[in-house]
Amino acid sequence: MNCANCGLTISEIKNQLLLQTKGDDIEKWGEHIYAWVINAEKEIGTFNGLQKVYNEKLENDSPSTKTKLPDGIYQLQDVDFCGNFAYYTGASNHFNTKCGCGCANTNDCSCIKWFVNGCYIQTSRKVDVMYVSYLAVPLDEEGYPYVKETHLKAIISYIKYMMLQARFDEGKVPQGVYQTRYREWIMRRNEARAVDEAPSDAELQTLANIYNSKLPVHYNRSGLYTRDYVIVM
Repeated sequence: MNCANCGLTISEIKNQLLLQTKGDDIEKWGEHIYAWVINAEKEIGTFNGLQKVYNEKLENDSPSTKTKLPDGIYQLQDVDFCGNFAYYTGASNHFNTKCGCGCANTNDCSCIKWFVNGCYIQTSRKVDVMYVSYLAVPLDEEGYPYVKETHLKAIISYIKYMMLQARFDEGKVPQGVYQTRYREWIMRRNEARAVDEAPSDAELQTLANIYNSKLPVHYNRSGLYTRDYVIVM
């Protein structure tokens, strides 16, 4: 599920970290860095911003009624059997009642019923081809999720803080230094959250249009309607 402009890979974050810390520290804590990156993203709390919509064709060449879902899927949105949509009910291990392949109702033919079973779609009868629309977090070549570029400073701060924590527990780092590193992480985390929560240019323009539609309208002699002022964002 590789894609362009999805963000930074964890390997790229490690390279950035090398520019700011000692190489032996990276070697010592290398196996922990992947987990720390994921933990930092969880703390920032904006994994939802990384999700992208994918539309794919799934084929089932086996005699089984189970079709493998794509890797990295977060939420299944729609399933298309032969042009008719069946909507996932959101309930695990539960058939929905939508018909597929031209069925008008359950009495016309054997309708396709389905539910999600782990990483598979289980159908009530064999389906060779289906189209799915789903949300997923794009993964890099190593199988790790991409990281938003606006999170880089926060993630680097978190990794430095975690590196320092072990030395602090051993009594090798003064408490003041440890607390400074912790405060820096909290500050960077809050900055990343603020950027994620800020409205986009398109959202600001939509808001401006809503406000403009509520302004008083006046008729002048030229036959034009004008507003008192216009909000531009």
